[in-house]
Amino acid sequence: MKPPPTNFNWESGTGMVQWSPHTQSQRKIEHVAAIVKSVNAPDFFVLLTACSSAASVPQPTQKAITVEVPTAAPTNTVAPTTTAPVTTTTVAPTASAAPAGLSAICTLDSEHLRISCRATGHEEGSHLTWTSTASWAYGGGSQWEFTIDEELLGLQARVLLEECQGSACQTVDTSVDTSAFLIAEVDSSALSEWELWELELEKRRAGREAAMNEACMRGFSGSGPVMFANSPMRLEDIGGILPYGLVEGSHVTPIDHMYFSPKDWSLGRDAYEVRAIQDGVIFELQARDIFTDTNTPKPREWRMEIVHSCTFTSYFDLLTSIHPDLESVWSVTGQLPSGGIPVSAGQLVGWVGAQTLDFGVYDWEIVLPGFVEPSHYDAEPWKIHTVDPFPYFPAEIRDALLTKVERKVEPRAGKIDYDIDGRLVGNWFEQGTRWYWGAPDNWRLWDGHLAIVPDAIDPTLWWFSIGNYEGVAAQLRLLGEQLDPREVSAETGAVTYLLTARDPGTRDGVALVEMTGPRTVKVEVLPGLVAADVMGFTGTAKIYER
Repeated sequence: MKPPPTNFNWESGTGMVQWSPHTQSQRKIEHVAAIVKSVNAPDFFVLLTACSSAASVPQPTQKAITVEVPTAAPTNTVAPTTTAPVTTTTVAPTASAAPAGLSAICTLDSEHLRISCRATGHEEGSHLTWTSTASWAYGGGSQWEFTIDEELLGLQARVLLEECQGSACQTVDTSVDTSAFLIAEVDSSALSEWELWELELEKRRAGREAAMNEACMRGFSGSGPVMFANSPMRLEDIGGILPYGLVEGSHVTPIDHMYFSPKDWSLGRDAYEVRAIQDGVIFELQARDIFTDTNTPKPREWRMEIVHSCTFTSYFDLLTSIHPDLESVWSVTGQLPSGGIPVSAGQLVGWVGAQTLDFGVYDWEIVLPGFVEPSHYDAEPWKIHTVDPFPYFPAEIRDALLTKVERKVEPRAGKIDYDIDGRLVGNWFEQGTRWYWGAPDNWRLWDGHLAIVPDAIDPTLWWFSIGNYEGVAAQLRLLGEQLDPREVSAETGAVTYLLTARDPGTRDGVALVEMTGPRTVKVEVLPGLVAADVMGFTGTAKIYER
């Protein structure tokens, strides 16, 4: 296939140069071809960028990075306030890779969203270059001022000052707290409980997006999928692989990760190694000490996300422990340092044992077509970008992994997006809840979820998966030959489905459903009854929508 045309943009100047107007959200910048510095004019430089509309690029080149451990907990969230932000704030460097002397002092003009910096401790005649994670601009000289680009706005703006004398260079890294700008300031006393919940959700979303962007800018210069170097577990350590799309417990809708089952569960926790599948930067690392379904204590588990290009990520969960080097960095503040932690392909990141390992891959340039309203899944924003990981493994590894996958029909990786607009099949959310997020006053966020979907391993079987069935989440099978949910529409009228528990020989009740519109359905579950007992909906019926 002929590659798409590439547009080259040259820009130059003294003291500052602006990139071509591609934003981080578009993620179409493939590479910076060169930055050419003039020997006779230390503050003059030329920048060449090459841009293309291609969705995939060659595997990104990992930059040389050292982990910076913060000495104090950074401010990562912002409480609503009625007080206007301070107009100018002086920020001292939080981390330095250079000898004592060189430093950058930065001030934040919150009214105009600008940062001004000046260099101190540099040698006379040295060449100074400024860059920032919050701007596409570059600067030169002992002072630099720039406007924060909204698409690069994060919890912190990292400003890097490089001093060079000939080929000898040193760099200091200064962080400016910009978290106050992620969420518009509001008077929290005037908000309802629901509005406060909405604000908290938006803060979480913005914080996570900022962390991914910072990790990307720290480690990569390109977007698109990459090829993996190795399996997440040694092939001989894997007993079996459950595909995407299971419904189980609080996972009421089809699950967006696979389950790698260890060979021998009796060996206990930490029996098997887990390794990074390609070079990347860990941008999410979370410890969990409770069992999600019951909100009760349990031995610690770890969740980890790694960005491998600016739009391609992998995910591990249920790690029973992580590598001590990673934990020592995380434990300083209970979170990752700004920009995340770099890892190499095959690097040992943790262990698992006596339970399965969650594994998933996400391409943020792809949106699955089987979600009729993708924005309803912003509680788990990676979900709509879930992709089959097997094509990205080397052929020998891919073939070995596929022999362990329990699903034997295509797609072998499984499927999670079953919605058909105007039909019963797929995911639904109880009216009055905030879609996938659930209701703000209920820690059981899945209570309002409903999925009527095929089985992940044998798609000829169907599940009625509901978040609240007599007080608990339940997965009930559609018993026998019944009307295909892909054929049920508003014109069909009320339909009675006979349900059974996981034991196919056990009758467990009836579900009465009626689509009242293309994206609304009336549902009532009647335990212990048969179809002949059902006379119609009662006052306990619920409305679901999507």
